[in-house]
Amino acid sequence: MMLENQLPILVLKFILITDLNMIALRNEKMDPVSTIVCQRFPRMLLGFCEALSPLNVSSDYPLSKALKHFHLLDLMYHLIIVNVSPKRNPDEELEAAKNIKEISAKVRIEMPEDEETSGASHKVRSRKESLFTFD
Repeated sequence: MMLENQLPILVLKFILITDLNMIALRNEKMDPVSTIVCQRFPRMLLGFCEALSPLNVSSDYPLSKALKHFHLLDLMYHLIIVNVSPKRNPDEELEAAKNIKEISAKVRIEMPEDEETSGASHKVRSRKESLFTFD
């Protein structure tokens, strides 16, 4: 596998949340950030693993569990070796959506209000509170 398959899923998730909030700042119509990050993003990860795996992978793997793996290679490994997919846990999914909303709110606070949202010109103001603090 290539090195980019070992990027932490957590980092990919933060990049996605930041990018989605920049789009939201431009008042473009889109699905809620939590819906994209909790449903579409894990489907993309699972689809990527299924497409590249030389072996059969579990097709009914819970979306919330996909985001808990360290990186794509770890996710693919678990998809291949698992005989029975873990059960879907609605409480865990609600908690994940709540965490995404909290992270998204922190990201929005960090964004300057008069910024131009082009990729390279975006600079996040430094603050005492870090985006990467977890409760």
